Amino acid sequence: MIKKAYKYLFISLILCCVNLSIFAQDSDTVYSRVSFNKPYFKSYLTDTRDLLIFPVKWDKKDIITFSSTCLVIGGLFTQDAKIQEFSQGLRTPKLDSISKYGFEPWGGIYSMSSMALFYLHGTIFKNDRSKRVSMLGLKSFLVSAMLVQIPKHLFNRNRPYHGDSPDPMVWNGPIPPDFEPETLKRFYKKSFFSGHTTSIFSVASIIATEYRDKPIVPILCYSIASLTGISRIYDNKHWASDVLGGAAFGWAIGKFIYHQNNWNLNIVPYSNSNSQGVTVYYTIKQAKTATME
Repeated sequence: MIKKAYKYLFISLILCCVNLSIFAQDSDTVYSRVSFNKPYFKSYLTDTRDLLIFPVKWDKKDIITFSSTCLVIGGLFTQDAKIQEFSQGLRTPKLDSISKYGFEPWGGIYSMSSMALFYLHGTIFKNDRSKRVSMLGLKSFLVSAMLVQIPKHLFNRNRPYHGDSPDPMVWNGPIPPDFEPETLKRFYKKSFFSGHTTSIFSVASIIATEYRDKPIVPILCYSIASLTGISRIYDNKHWASDVLGGAAFGWAIGKFIYHQNNWNLNIVPYSNSNSQGVTVYYTIKQAKTATME
């Protein structure tokens, strides 16, 4: 019964997200068309490359933001064990079902189903904005799922359910004692960052940024993403710092990919005593302005 109820909840949330795109169209904004063509698939490589080298281009503000985020995550390391103990004390069969069917799948199947419905909506109603969200969301999901494997294997942190006495300070590093299949299977714990949280925040940031003109959309997206992250703590799959790190990582990837593909035009009419016309503002990685009279 509970499982069936959460299936209906999932469908309702998806339809809500898709229908919001109808009302978010801006009459004086022209959005770039994104399609499954060679440039789109090539952009997976170029966007990933640009994302990996982006830190060398950071300015002072970026460095401060990154450092502050690292400090917060580092501070949370000291509280991971207490948060884990507290969360496990909240476990009930009903909450287990809510987490299992209501939130955990947003780290995978629910997010991809959402993107499929966005694309279906865009195709049926000839809505380029919906298709754009779908394709950028898909790219963000796949790129983040790949890149999150770097810290997972590099730090190789123990998960909360490993061992009789879980220790959040156990970091095994990337090199196993030997490379036998059974050893590799046991060695890699991959707790840091949370992959589910990274994925859902990467998709949520795409949708929230695209529909930032409708406040309900970012609120809905980031609420679902946050609850998905919390469910990973509740399910004892990750430490709290894994989730916070994954949220920041996924959010940053989604924002980067969105702005890498931000080709929208804003057309603003103007009139004065000497002339009439429109001013066209367009963004292609950097803001530029052109005026036509």
